[in-house]
Order: sequence, then C-alpha cells, then structure tokens
Amino acid sequence: MLPIILCWAVTVHKLQGATLDKAVIDLGKKVFAKGQAYVALSRVKTLEGIAISDLEANKVLHKPHDERDLAEMQRLRGLHTRD
Repeated sequence: MLPIILCWAVTVHKLQGATLDKAVIDLGKKVFAKGQAYVALSRVKTLEGIAISDLEANKVLHKPHDERDLAEMQRLRGLHTRD
C-alpha cells in the first residue's frame, strides 16, 4: 500500500498574495521574469518550509552577476549532492 499525500501545483502569478507553510519551488528553466523567484520564495512562512527542486543561478542572481556568486552556488550545489 502506498501513502497518499494531498498536494497541488500553482503558477507564481496565481500564488501572489498567498501564504504557505511549506512549498517545493522550481527555480529552473521556467523562471522568466525579474522578481519571479523572489515572489515564489517569499510566499513561504519559514526558511525550513522551502524546498528548491531545481536551481539555475543565472535566473536568480542579478545581472550582471558576479563570477564569485556563481562559483559559490556551484560549491553549495556540490555539498548538497554529496549526501
């Protein structure tokens, strides 16, 4: 028997104004507008309630981005994938 957990998906634009306890946020290829990542992340009440499923640093960092920022993002990604 498999456990079933109720969940749903919603676009960032539909999420504006909502407050969530937990969320899995995809910050990959579909992030296309300035501030879209901020809106998605800011809807969750606590940092512990955020799970990021995909992250493209160039979509989240301000442009022009600093190469040191990109290097740090890669380092952190490497730490996460070692576990």
